[in-house]
Amino acid sequence: MKTFCDCRCCKYSVIIGNTHVCEKMWGYVLDDFLHSKYAKCNRIVFLDVDGVLNCVSTKETINGFVGLDESKIELLSKFIKNWEDTYIVLISTWIDDKKMLTHLEDRFKKYDLKIHDYIDRKKSRGEAICDYLQNNQLENNFYVIFDDELFDYKKMNLTKHLVQTGYYGNGLTNKHIKKADNMFVNFMNKKGGLELL
Repeated sequence: MKTFCDCRCCKYSVIIGNTHVCEKMWGYVLDDFLHSKYAKCNRIVFLDVDGVLNCVSTKETINGFVGLDESKIELLSKFIKNWEDTYIVLISTWIDDKKMLTHLEDRFKKYDLKIHDYIDRKKSRGEAICDYLQNNQLENNFYVIFDDELFDYKKMNLTKHLVQTGYYGNGLTNKHIKKADNMFVNFMNKKGGLELL
């Protein structure tokens, strides 16, 4: 059940100990949490490209396909850098095209971003993510999935990790970044003593 702080101005309440913190204070809470010892652990971002780092209004093209949107890469960069020891695993069809993959990697360099690994594209996306976690003994790590499609995520019980964007909905936005921030905090709730209602 959602609860509200005394000012009644927030859409949700954050509880630290017995203290309610309103949504307006969430930025301060998150900043403190990011600098706590609980933030220093491995996290994974499973990253799609189309519908995440581009959208219907993206102007750039590459190989006749929609390219990348600089503002989306910048948003991703800020999110990755906020959370220490977070690495990117690419799940996009861009894996299959060497020219497009190189273009993505080159654009990432501008923001000091690195693609650390790739899923097996021969498998369905959800199955490939689950296999990746299992094969690398990462099932207990915190992770989010940035994707504009559902694929088999529900079947593989991955929807609680999904931040669904949209190609026709402006791709990655601040709203999605905030949701991912909240998900990481919730995943670490047992260690950090922070609870979102």
